[in-house]
Amino acid sequence: MEVHAVFVGGELLDVGDHLPFLQALADGVYDAQAVTMIKPDTGERRLYQIKRYLDVCPNATAQDVEREFGLTVSELVTALLDPSSGRD
Repeated sequence: MEVHAVFVGGELLDVGDHLPFLQALADGVYDAQAVTMIKPDTGERRLYQIKRYLDVCPNATAQDVEREFGLTVSELVTALLDPSSGRD
């Protein structure tokens, strides 16, 4: 999950999801920098996403879920059985 932010002099100024706006903001301020931060995917969030996908697509097969989330069968089983396991 990507989050964009503007830092001025090392201090966080603003956060958002529209990078071009934040870049324009950073360009107009001395010592400012727009950056993209990637929030790591947690097992709990992945489990929620899988369950939501299955609610929307109740006839999805294990292969469909594998393709959608880039998981192998063993990773899928682990995610469903142990939501605290994070994917590195």
